[in-house]
Amino acid sequence: NLTKIDKWFLEQIWELIELEKEIERHDLLSIPVELMRTAKEKGYADRQIAHLIGCLESEVHQKRRQMGINRVYKLVDTCAAEFEAKTPYYYSTFDSENESTVSNRKKVIVLGSGPNRIGQGIEFD
Repeated sequence: NLTKIDKWFLEQIWELIELEKEIERHDLLSIPVELMRTAKEKGYADRQIAHLIGCLESEVHQKRRQMGINRVYKLVDTCAAEFEAKTPYYYSTFDSENESTVSNRKKVIVLGSGPNRIGQGIEFD
């Protein structure tokens, strides 16, 4: 093992390289829904996909929305499944299951900035 990098990490990087090669074989009109979904689930930004297929970020965004690939929200389990969290919080991602709940209650948004950002540690949130 020349690099001393764990083989698992190298395999993950290899999978991303192969994914990018597959994306580059397409243009905006020909990219399949499942390939777009896979790219988003793997964390690729619309801008990265646009660069790979040679179009504008806004065009990828519009195409993705037309394909029904939208952001969902996943629950951060602050109680390690011991009991139900009274004040759960969420992160956004691209996946098939949305874990957020819709309510008519008043809402508030908290924006983080400075040295202690939201998500850095639960004691700061």
